[in-house]
Amino acid sequence: VLAPTSGEITIFGKSVPAQLPEVRSSMGMCPQHNVLWPELTVEEHLRLIARVKGIVQHGEEIDRLLAEVQLTEKRKSRASSLS
Repeated sequence: VLAPTSGEITIFGKSVPAQLPEVRSSMGMCPQHNVLWPELTVEEHLRLIARVKGIVQHGEEIDRLLAEVQLTEKRKSRASSLS
């Protein structure tokens, strides 16, 4: 990541990067295609999305989500191995 050299970015009136957590919480992601990368595991996909959303402490949340969708045993499986 490059450091800014000049200028200012605002999203929904919030300064980036000064208010980055607030900016991230107000944004979503709506992919237009399958966003599963075959070489990543189930857990790696969840960690990636957590990072995109700015969630730093995501371990317990990942555990909860895997249990909720009954994929705990597939945590280390690559997406390409899922049906």
